[in-house]
Order: sequence, then structure tokens, then C-alpha cells
Amino acid sequence: MNRSRMIYRLAFVFIGLSILILLDVVNAGHFLAMFVISGQIPGTQYFIPADTMLLFSVGALGLLFGRLTARVLSAATTTLPSSQVA
Repeated sequence: MNRSRMIYRLAFVFIGLSILILLDVVNAGHFLAMFVISGQIPGTQYFIPADTMLLFSVGALGLLFGRLTARVLSAATTTLPSSQVA
């Protein structure tokens, strides 16, 4: 690995670590957990109703598992020899 490429990768690592430190300083993990668990919008006293949070959670999980399933099926069909594809 040449020197410029190593410096480029180290820069990305340090930028990523800096972002994680900044998120930790502002308690982003706590606010995200409170949003997901109780629907509290960070920095306000507003709460999203439970049925709306359930709808968002199910939608997000559906998108996640749908894309994962599509990717697995796509990889499985592209690795089969052409004689075995139905």
C-alpha cells in the first residue's frame, strides 16, 4: 500500500472517530433510544403516538428485511450455473 493511500484511509478513520465522539458528547445515543422506545422527539416535550411509532418501526423493519432477502436471492441466483436456473 502506498503512502498517499494510507494517509487517505487514516483520514477517513479519524474523521469517523471524531464524528462518534461528537455524537457521544451530545448524548445522541440516549436521544435515539428515547425516540425509538417512547416516541419522544428530542429537544421537545412532544411524543409521537404509540400506533404511529409501531407503524414506522414495522415499515423500517419491512424495508430492511425486504432488501436483505432480495440481496440474498439475487446472490443465490447469480451463483447458480445456467443449467440449474429454472
